[in-house]
Amino acid sequence: MYTLFFISIIINIFLIAWVISCHFNVKFNKVKNIKTNEIQQSDTTTTDALESKNISEPNTYEALEKEIISLLQNNKAGLNLIENILHKISQSVEAVQGAFYLKKLKEETVCYSLVAGYALIINGKNQLEFKCGEGLIGQAAKDMKMMNINSAPVEHRYVYSGLGKTNKVYLLICPLVNNNSSEAVMEFASFKPFSEPLEKCIMNIGLLLANNVSSLTTQS
Repeated sequence: MYTLFFISIIINIFLIAWVISCHFNVKFNKVKNIKTNEIQQSDTTTTDALESKNISEPNTYEALEKEIISLLQNNKAGLNLIENILHKISQSVEAVQGAFYLKKLKEETVCYSLVAGYALIINGKNQLEFKCGEGLIGQAAKDMKMMNINSAPVEHRYVYSGLGKTNKVYLLICPLVNNNSSEAVMEFASFKPFSEPLEKCIMNIGLLLANNVSSLTTQS
């Protein structure tokens, strides 16, 4: 009699434990599925955002190139046109300053002189002219290659008065090469890195401007 009673109690205990275990497993699986779905949705959102950025970035740069072409076609040549081009590029690529150096011959020495700028603060500390091969501007002109510099040397920052010596400054220097010669040099400074798509965009604009340097500066 007592034996059957104890057996009955033990069976009931096992049944209760099994029911509780099943209940918690169901709740755990529901929570797990909810969290998994949330993670997947988050990953999808992040991926969509990155893909959207990758798609929109080239479109933005393509639009910029078209705007530069429009400026060249619809504006009078001279310094105002160069400044308008620097302004448009700088705003589009989030550059804090821009500069345009034109090739000049001084006493049979090739130099690149600052003729236009965007947001430049000119004072006695600015170096307004570089010989071919001198400094970053002269070196880019000599090598006829674009320079994407992740951290501008402190000694170069006096060219850009107002940027400060503590901020990390990124530089993009683009020589305008025509007939195997750098006819001018564009330089942009930013507190953000210049991406490869942006670098390609500036290179395309540089090629476009290189073919029009003489007409750009006709009335300079």
